[in-house]
Amino acid sequence: MVVSNMQFFSVPAALALWLVPGLAMADLSCRFERECPEGETCAESGYEMQVVPQDAMGDDIEPDAVAEALGGQAIVDDAGRFDVLPLGRREGDKSWFGISAAGAHLLTVSPQGAARYSVHFEGAEFSMLYLGQCEDAS
Repeated sequence: MVVSNMQFFSVPAALALWLVPGLAMADLSCRFERECPEGETCAESGYEMQVVPQDAMGDDIEPDAVAEALGGQAIVDDAGRFDVLPLGRREGDKSWFGISAAGAHLLTVSPQGAARYSVHFEGAEFSMLYLGQCEDAS
């Protein structure tokens, strides 16, 4: 049995968020030109990630139970993958939230593709903000 790493979400509430048009089964490719460590000056970055449906990961990866119930979305980068939940839309922006071994993650993408990705590392003593663009990769 898979135990969710997002136990504080209720499945009915998460399913209601999943029904927001355009959030389910995203397939995005994102590139971040700037990274801003907490308390430091922003610098250039070449960080890239994808938001993909869980079924794009292959059979050898077991999805988080809640993310699987929502269509199994995941963020994938060179370091690996973690499951994400769609949070809904605000004035056209789309947002996803996830928790990995590193900490909490929030990705927000505007209708024009401007992207903000923040990572709040374990222990809540450090965070990183990435600024860039995402585009439909399907």
